[in-house]
Amino acid sequence: MPKKGRDKGEDLDPLSIRPQLQTALEALYGHYAKTFELWEKAGIKVPPCFIVVCNNTATSKLVYDYISGFNRKNSDGSIEPVNGRLKLFRNFDEHGNPYARQNTLLII
Repeated sequence: MPKKGRDKGEDLDPLSIRPQLQTALEALYGHYAKTFELWEKAGIKVPPCFIVVCNNTATSKLVYDYISGFNRKNSDGSIEPVNGRLKLFRNFDEHGNPYARQNTLLII
């Protein structure tokens, strides 16, 4: 993971975060998804909270993009939407359009 903050100008790929971090996020998300479903069935209107804390702003932006989705700029200048890897936390629909209300927030 990056050792410095976002202002260092590195162009980092959210899909290349370490496998250990991906595994941890997926495991925690699996538990969250089960809890989310149980709360929905119980009629609880406010979803459970999922908080990820990172060591610096560069890492937090990578994790945020990995979770919620992002737009990738290709070498030809075109923009390609990339879905977030954790479905309940995606900020974009399957066509790359942002939701009116974000599911995931980046707080720095």
